[in-house]
Amino acid sequence: MGRLAGLERDLTIAEERYKTRLNAALKTCASGVWGLFGTNDAAHAASPLAASLRSFDAEELLTLGQSVGRLRERLGYVEAFALHERFLSYRRAAKDPNAPGEPKLARMFIEELEREEETKR
Repeated sequence: MGRLAGLERDLTIAEERYKTRLNAALKTCASGVWGLFGTNDAAHAASPLAASLRSFDAEELLTLGQSVGRLRERLGYVEAFALHERFLSYRRAAKDPNAPGEPKLARMFIEELEREEETKR
């Protein structure tokens, strides 16, 4: 297998892993577990006890998203990893004081992804 083919395979695997982890994290958040969208990150940073409540799902997704981005750059892709960019967009939106709570945001994101899947079929 050539170098580029190997990187393409790695990218496909990383993107699928990201999608799987995001779907699982969204379902967890939609069930009432906060932290995925970073609404309370500032409070967590200020308190060691609160820091233990941070979402490991969010941290993993942020790390995976960066890894996918680096692979895409190495392959010369101009466009960013759209799914990760949307996750980051939801994280930014969650910090707005008028934004819905994280569980509702998670349900909105899930519904958006489901509509896209239906459109692809």
